[in-house]
Amino acid sequence: MVNHLSTQYPPFSSGWLSWELGQYRPCNATYCHVPYESLPPIPPHMLKGTLHWLLPLDRDIQHEQQDHFPQLTWGFSSDHWESILASSLEMHLSLPDGFRKLMDTPALMQRIPSCTNCHFGLSKKLVPCPGSEKGFILRFLNAAQGQIAWYLYLTPQGGHCVLVGYPLLDLLNDPEDPEYRDQGITEEERNMVLEGNGVYVCASSFEEFLYRFWIENILWYKLVWYKGQKPLTEEEKDYLLYYQSRPDQA
Repeated sequence: MVNHLSTQYPPFSSGWLSWELGQYRPCNATYCHVPYESLPPIPPHMLKGTLHWLLPLDRDIQHEQQDHFPQLTWGFSSDHWESILASSLEMHLSLPDGFRKLMDTPALMQRIPSCTNCHFGLSKKLVPCPGSEKGFILRFLNAAQGQIAWYLYLTPQGGHCVLVGYPLLDLLNDPEDPEYRDQGITEEERNMVLEGNGVYVCASSFEEFLYRFWIENILWYKLVWYKGQKPLTEEEKDYLLYYQSRPDQA
């Protein structure tokens, strides 16, 4: 089984930016580009929009998360989320069920560790996606030091996917915005992204993204932080089995 992305998504290349998974997927930087087609497929029964798989964290991992990293939700505001909901209705944009559930239940965010210190935080508003004539984007997850960010991409027809890459994508269509000027975005950077570089389609749905982000963070802790001393669940073993059965992808 191989991952495929629908052609309805924006004109960016596909790819997953992530960290090492021990011997199964080495990485010599904080984030490495992983070909989308090489990722382990996610069982369809996991992707129902309910986030039923998002169980409480292992106690030790939860402890490490709290002691060594800031709260994942420090950039999240329920009032701002309500304003995004209202504007999505006005713009006739349908937010995916899994996204709404996570934003409506901030406590669930505490079940998602981040080995690279990412945090949830919504951009100011939904904006047209640079480089795309059809879609709108909302930034929802940010890397600790601003290297990259993740965006929900929405179409008026009801389609969606997740983008990852250039951390200021939501600002590029409005050079007059004070925040644009404050960030010091260069014309070279802007042109790079508008030409389709530096941004990737990393998941065909929000829940696919969240599941992979969640399980790969947990695997990093178990394989790297705890050096394989913590037992893997059957679900985690199945994810890694894909790499064991396809050594060319490891």
